[in-house]
Amino acid sequence: YIDDTGIKTSESEMIELRTTMKGGNGSYGSMFDCVSQETITIKGMQIHTQSSSIITVEVWTREGSHESHESTSSGWIKILEPSYIRGLGPGKQTPLPVANFQPVVIIAGSTQAFYVTLTTAALKYTNGKFGIGKTFADDGILAVKEGIGVASFGFGKSFYSPRNFNGSILYEIGNVNPYPEDIGTSAIKKCDHPKSSSSKKSSRNTGDPSEIIPGTSSDINTMYNGLNKSFGSMFEISVRKNLAITSMNIHVETTRIILIEIYTKSGSYIDFENKPLAWTKIVYINVQGKGRGQPTSIPIHAFSPVHITAGSIQSFYVTLSTPDLIYTNGNNESIRSACVVATHADLDIHAGIGVIEYPFGQTTDDRIFNGALKFSETKQLD
Repeated sequence: YIDDTGIKTSESEMIELRTTMKGGNGSYGSMFDCVSQETITIKGMQIHTQSSSIITVEVWTREGSHESHESTSSGWIKILEPSYIRGLGPGKQTPLPVANFQPVVIIAGSTQAFYVTLTTAALKYTNGKFGIGKTFADDGILAVKEGIGVASFGFGKSFYSPRNFNGSILYEIGNVNPYPEDIGTSAIKKCDHPKSSSSKKSSRNTGDPSEIIPGTSSDINTMYNGLNKSFGSMFEISVRKNLAITSMNIHVETTRIILIEIYTKSGSYIDFENKPLAWTKIVYINVQGKGRGQPTSIPIHAFSPVHITAGSIQSFYVTLSTPDLIYTNGNNESIRSACVVATHADLDIHAGIGVIEYPFGQTTDDRIFNGALKFSETKQLD
């Protein structure tokens, strides 16, 4: 069948791209980029480990390159939770459990980064020859780039380069992982929330007597590789300067015309998830969706600026009339402990909730808004 983006999603043959099994070096992790000439779905991996005992492995991914993002989990999604498997030892591929591997769709022509890490220094890789970002394995569809070795478990500070991932990438042609509709069955622990801090204050609303300072426009992005979707995303931001939110980009599954509504309120959304009268509607517009992996922009002329005072919290609710809004499950420890999913010198975006009815209704905890906020600094008027 054909999904909303026109990508064929019928059954297709699993393809294995084997990189190398030469080994020769190793440590805790291997971080590398993949580029695909066609839209594909990564369904699994096989790795090379020194160990023939039980090992613990995690796999992470992020949209775009790993370069400049090696030391932080911000922007990364864990697609294989800690899994305990028996290593098959040197020279043999150790398969990762497919049932626990969250498929990753790579849009044709785009770059996707991956990070495989063990809790012990038993992951084997090979010294690179060409340099980070240079292709060392290619089957005509998928190219694997030279990357780095990571000298500790998780996201550390010490790296070796260039290093080449040892093992295989398993994939299918096309988007064979249609984004599931969120049904609110998450068992993810709800993270601590900014509302709990008494030092935070509610923001003033759009009627604030302030004006935008020319030449101060900026933006903050979360991510565009969510694997869940429904009708809406509700979240908070905390600001460190007087700002005005002037527009947004969102992430939608469809390339059809969609109705977008955006609401805002001062302070936290908690306890106001199903109270429409507490919210102010700032956007109501039909827009052409750009599809998966691409930002769908809200025209500035259709967005009523939201003025927020320094030190305040402001909540936003983005909703569609169809369950096509893509967001990310907040399923890693760094998100749960801090709730901050994107940060800028002037503001933070926090993990929020998914809304699985339109326009207001049932919600599901710990969902991360996919998209961007555009903003400018403001000054108070006399």
